[in-house]
Amino acid sequence: MTSTDAVEAYEQALAILSTTNVEKPWLEENRLKLEQALMLLDRAISLAPDFADAYYRRGLTDRKLFRTCRRNQLNDFNRAIALRADFAVAYEARANWLASECAHTQPMKMVCGHSKAIEDLSRAIELDGSASQYLSRGMAYCSQGEFLKGILDYSKTIDLDPHSWNAVSERCFAFLKLGDFSKCLADALILIELDPLDETGYVRAGQSLTELQQYEEAIKIYTAAIDSRPSKSSQSTLMFYRFRAKMHRLLGNEALASQDEALGQSK
Repeated sequence: MTSTDAVEAYEQALAILSTTNVEKPWLEENRLKLEQALMLLDRAISLAPDFADAYYRRGLTDRKLFRTCRRNQLNDFNRAIALRADFAVAYEARANWLASECAHTQPMKMVCGHSKAIEDLSRAIELDGSASQYLSRGMAYCSQGEFLKGILDYSKTIDLDPHSWNAVSERCFAFLKLGDFSKCLADALILIELDPLDETGYVRAGQSLTELQQYEEAIKIYTAAIDSRPSKSSQSTLMFYRFRAKMHRLLGNEALASQDEALGQSK
């Protein structure tokens, strides 16, 4: 039975977190709020050592503060799962922790970390099956080179959340890695539709069309990319001029290629 005081401290922490931009913890105001919430979660746990939700939330909050002792975050997720075997979001949080650690480990440990993350995400999907869980598992599969499995999970994510730019982007990249340029192109066009200002869709659509030797269509994509840039002198705009120059050259139009190369030079 969780004590009233523990629940009160936990709810106060949640109230603070609800008013905090946790995606920008480097801002002083947000950092102070995160630290205040962390102290309240510490209090909740000290009053109720079996408070699974408090351990889970403390692990998440600690991650946002970029603490150097990251092992404490893992311990919190482990404790939350030990207290509640059906705690889907805690499995997801632990999996994301394991996947992020892989970026800082040796190759063999990295494979092990992704495998453990996949196990946790599979359990989370069994319990919950949210779009974010399928997306994370897809990324873990692709990190191990299992692109077909990753694509299946990205597709499931998109079924659950058709506007998931991240899922479409990751699936697009997986198709690119597999050399399936037609499907990569289809996803790249969806990316452009979802966010016309982001350069990713234009770049991958251009890559795919180049591989498919559809150079005139690639020119149309790069022209659309240039037209969509807020600044005509930005580095991305200059990049697209250079990409378009290559297409003109492949089509044997040296004059237009030279013109775009000149436009693609930094001022």
